Amino acid sequence: LHVGNLNLNQPSDEIKEMDRRANQLMIDAFPLLHMPSLADRNAILLQSTKMQNCVIAQPQVRNLSNKIFGGFLMRRAFELAFANAYTFGGEWPQMLEVDNITFVSPVDV
Repeated sequence: LHVGNLNLNQPSDEIKEMDRRANQLMIDAFPLLHMPSLADRNAILLQSTKMQNCVIAQPQVRNLSNKIFGGFLMRRAFELAFANAYTFGGEWPQMLEVDNITFVSPVDV
């Protein structure tokens, strides 16, 4: 099968490298998933790094519609991400950039 210049029957070197890396990640994760006591003590699964917090919003962080300011929510999200990166990275994190932020629905005070 040919699509443009790609031959889908013969994987490219890039695809072979991605496949090799994915297989190596699965091999490395096996002890963490099935035999945690034998795993590297410095290794941790991404799903184990989840953090959350709860904040009671005060009236001063609301806008005229009685909803919480988006900037307040973004600040709280940044602080939580910073704490998570510091906790699991072991070093003071540096923020390089922020991707698009979309608020799905307003948040009541």
